[in-house]
Amino acid sequence: MNKFSSYKPLLIIFLYIIFATACLPFVEVNNYMQNFMGLILLTFSYFKIINLQKFSESFIQYDPLAKIFKPYSSLYPFLEVILGVGFLTAFNIKYVSILTALVTGIGAYGILQTIKSKQIIECACLGMVFKFPLSKVSLIENLVMCVMSVSIYLSI
Repeated sequence: MNKFSSYKPLLIIFLYIIFATACLPFVEVNNYMQNFMGLILLTFSYFKIINLQKFSESFIQYDPLAKIFKPYSSLYPFLEVILGVGFLTAFNIKYVSILTALVTGIGAYGILQTIKSKQIIECACLGMVFKFPLSKVSLIENLVMCVMSVSIYLSI
């Protein structure tokens, strides 16, 4: 194992902070819901990127798009980064909102199907850093993000 690999999470944190700092001049201060969504997406993506391979292996078990198009499971955290930045900067916010609603809605459907089938799968929402089962909490998280995205879209 490379002696620097244990510093990967710290390096990613610093890169995130540098990136977020560069975005601050563009942040819409009075858009609480957009900022919340942006920060949630950036934070969640961080945990997924720390161990992208393990995230991908878990995510592919329950996300319908990842099951069909396997590379989506590795691209998903980077999509979250793009969407998070889109929310924070309000750049193409209509498209960001629609895409986020689609992604989280499809994810919620996959989670619901997994719960209904009584499969026991670890939730990949925070990467594989925190281990907890895919559950109604995961479903609610995706549904809330979907509803918030739709709400942001409708408010524009």
